[in-house]
Amino acid sequence: MIKRSLKIFWTAFPFILSFTLDLRRFILFGPRRERTLEFHEGRARKLTQKIAFLGPSFIKLTQVLSTRSDILPPVYLAALSKLHDEVPPISLDAVKEVIKAEYQRPFDEVFEQFDPQSLAAASLAQVHRARYQGMEVAVKVQRPGIHALVTDDLKIIQGLLGILNRLFTSYQLRSLQVVVDEFSRTIYDEMDFEHESYNIRRFQELMKDRSDIVIPEFFPDVTTPRILVIRFYHGIKITEFDQLKRAGINVDRVLQSLIEIYAKQILVDGVFHADPHPGNILVTRDEKIVLLDYGLVIELDHKTRHELIETTMAGARRDFDRLIEGYYNLGIANREVSTTILREAAEIMFDILSQEGITQRRVQEIAFEVLESFYAFPFELPSNLVYLFKTAALVEGIGTQYRYDFNAVKDIVPLVKQMLREEQDLNPCKRVEDELKTLRGVYRDAVEVLRTLRREDLRFRIHPVSISQTERYVARVFRRAVMAMAAVMIAIVVSILYVYNQSLTVLVAGLCVSGLILLGVIVIPITTTYGFNLWVDLGRRKKKGKDPLSG
Repeated sequence: MIKRSLKIFWTAFPFILSFTLDLRRFILFGPRRERTLEFHEGRARKLTQKIAFLGPSFIKLTQVLSTRSDILPPVYLAALSKLHDEVPPISLDAVKEVIKAEYQRPFDEVFEQFDPQSLAAASLAQVHRARYQGMEVAVKVQRPGIHALVTDDLKIIQGLLGILNRLFTSYQLRSLQVVVDEFSRTIYDEMDFEHESYNIRRFQELMKDRSDIVIPEFFPDVTTPRILVIRFYHGIKITEFDQLKRAGINVDRVLQSLIEIYAKQILVDGVFHADPHPGNILVTRDEKIVLLDYGLVIELDHKTRHELIETTMAGARRDFDRLIEGYYNLGIANREVSTTILREAAEIMFDILSQEGITQRRVQEIAFEVLESFYAFPFELPSNLVYLFKTAALVEGIGTQYRYDFNAVKDIVPLVKQMLREEQDLNPCKRVEDELKTLRGVYRDAVEVLRTLRREDLRFRIHPVSISQTERYVARVFRRAVMAMAAVMIAIVVSILYVYNQSLTVLVAGLCVSGLILLGVIVIPITTTYGFNLWVDLGRRKKKGKDPLSG
């Protein structure tokens, strides 16, 4: 473990030092360094390469982080999102050893045929095609030593995070800690193939009424913690759109089914398949979706599901007050975040998404600008939503690869409306009950405010971003005052020297210097304390009727 720790440390140290220098020119003190976009893009590429070099634990963790705009700036998200979970396959001899250790007999006594060439090789396991009891199967075999490696890596990552949290106070580090804690829990479930077979059974039951999805059949008698055997399914990868069309498959209908399947999982069942990358989704010739790999399955409680539905419908109605309240209730936005700025951001993004014919590239461009501003806010995504956002991003990515104007939000709104109607039909008094709960909450908050006023203990909390901006504003004003005083002192000194020496040259030179300083103080503007000029600029464009995305 010491050797592994040193390897991780020497790989990570140059990046930790580089990011520290961004904040302090001389590490412990000094102003922020100005970095160009090209510099950030280059560093993001190098970071991606080093993460791939560090192996499975870091690759899997980074795949979760690559959807988290509250932790990493967009330029790094764009680079890390290209990091694929693909590694060189292990040898056939190593596969045979795992099979022999699990079954206590040679692999050729278990399988009638076994393809030595792997179908897929990922960080945690690899898959081989085989024949078992006369049926074509896929055998998923865990990589030797992966459990111990992941355990050691997580100890090192947690230790490094502990040190950084002691040295620096940052909401990004706190959010990263939440992600790592959730990842530490789910990665062991993902490595336990008996747990995966349990997830398959659950989905077979949950999806039994849907004819557009195939949950794979597995073989419990040859499934162990390190080996999973499922029926082999012939199909086309969902992102192979040309092949799908040649096979006569209606891609739009398949994508609609995919959205409906995930909407049901997340909003109705509260149990969803959290790893929908294209390699795990096949389409059969009769347009059925085969969903593979159930190692990563996440559960959502009823309260979270209900709030997700209400928040989605608030966005569809453009009820931004309820939308922002949903952000707060779900824990997506900290209560300290300015409601006004969140509302402005939501209005702009919904205006953009509602435009007809807008390209995904242009949406991403403006979204990256928006996320740059969001990065300055203390967003701390709760652990139960870490993988929900990752899953949503992956499903959205599949759609946008096919159609430039694909918009999952538009497609999911009718489904959510239907779910709400069904819920109200089952419980007609539910809406009244919700409104009464809201009124009770308002009454309770009003009483608390009045009690606080009576105690003369009413306090206002200023957002940390506003404090830092105010500090910079005051510093600029102070520097201007010092410059003005220096200009006046120079004028006084050269005037006194002129009285004694009668040197017109000194007087003119001194007054010119003093005048230039005063001119600079007057002409150079003071930057506003509110630095989110993106919203102001986009808002002005929107009021003028100009496309916010046009150059």
